[in-house]
Amino acid sequence: MALRVVPAALTLNSDRTERPSDRTVISRRRLRAFWARRADAENPLKAWYGVARRAQWNNLVEIQQTYPSAEAVGRYTVFNIKGNAYRLVARIEYHLHIIFIKEVFPHAEYDKDKWK
Repeated sequence: MALRVVPAALTLNSDRTERPSDRTVISRRRLRAFWARRADAENPLKAWYGVARRAQWNNLVEIQQTYPSAEAVGRYTVFNIKGNAYRLVARIEYHLHIIFIKEVFPHAEYDKDKWK
C-alpha cells in the first residue's frame, strides 16, 4: 500500500495565518456585498472586521469596552458603524470564537425591525 503525499497547499486551512486566539467571522462576503452597494461603508466595515477578528471578547460588557454603543437585541449583538449611519447585526458564539454576521443595514432600514 503506497502512501500518498498531499502538498501543504492543498491541506485544510493551510493558507490561514490566524493566531489561535483569532475569531472566525462568518462571513466577510456580506460585508463586501454591502460596501459594494454603499462605498462609504467600506473602510468602517474593514476596520470593524479587523478589530472583531482579533478581539478577545467573552461577553457584551467586554465588547462595549471597544464599542460602547454595542447592544444586545435578542440573541444578536448590534454594532453602530460609521457614526451610526449603519447597523451591523451579528450573533456571537463566545465559547467557539465565532462571529456570524446576519446583516448590515442603513440605520433607517434597521429601525423598521423587519430583520428580527
